[in-house]
Amino acid sequence: MYCHKSLILRYQDFNKQMSPADILLIQGTCTVDEATLSGESMSLSKKAISCRKATERLKVDSAHKSSMLYGGTELLESCSCIGVVQRTGFGTSQGQVIRDMVFSPEKVSANNLESYLFMGSLMTFSMVISRYVWVKGAVLISSSLERAHAMGRHLRF
Repeated sequence: MYCHKSLILRYQDFNKQMSPADILLIQGTCTVDEATLSGESMSLSKKAISCRKATERLKVDSAHKSSMLYGGTELLESCSCIGVVQRTGFGTSQGQVIRDMVFSPEKVSANNLESYLFMGSLMTFSMVISRYVWVKGAVLISSSLERAHAMGRHLRF
């Protein structure tokens, strides 16, 4: 369902759908997977916002975080809930992550000293391990050949 800021969105009997926007739950509960935003594979239970005083400000990024369905997160369980759309498009939490990646002032490149040092250390480590395997393998083969010769068998490679 397409939504616009301040519209009320109603989910009923959904399963494995993505949330299209940042939505504040005002009725019902949901179980969501926020792995696309946080990398955490644990599912989270979201519940409707509790009654609050008229003077209390809405804090969707801190105090009322357990009542927010974030855009791009997967809705796991079938249930019925009603929510108010808070942000859409690049204004959502997922949109902010994408915007940060696209418009990052710091460009990632492989042409700096740190990357060459890292690749050099990986190369050195792999050469040491290869040498170790080569020497241990040669020792094992020679000892196997000696045992086979002592037993009267001749092995050919």
